[in-house]
Amino acid sequence: MDTQNGLVTITYTLADGKSIRLEVAPEIAAVLKETDTKVQSMQRQDRRKYSGFYEDGITEGHAFDKQETLADLAERRETCRLLHEAIDRLTAIQRRRIIAYYFRDLNLREIAEVEGTNHTTIAKCIKGALKKLRRFEY
Repeated sequence: MDTQNGLVTITYTLADGKSIRLEVAPEIAAVLKETDTKVQSMQRQDRRKYSGFYEDGITEGHAFDKQETLADLAERRETCRLLHEAIDRLTAIQRRRIIAYYFRDLNLREIAEVEGTNHTTIAKCIKGALKKLRRFEY
């Protein structure tokens, strides 16, 4: 942050690598700094909350880009919230199989082996769960 003419100049680096400079009053700069701190805190909370879907946690570069804009973060947070809300509406069996297939990267045969059933049953269940997820109203 640079200070000139009673205004504070703040430089942000966007997700695409470009930089923007804003000249704002010191009070606004304080609010922006507080917001950045809160965003970083939310990112840490998200990492802890959603890492349960991955065996080794969220992989680097996969989920949280440090140069992500607030709008990008807000949009992705809302999308994740809606996805998790929709997944929570599935039956326990559908939820378990969707998480195993899409978040833990198990294939149909691996899931079937763990559950003691055949892969066709798993495929039908996942297909039905996806139909339900597509019908979920936002």
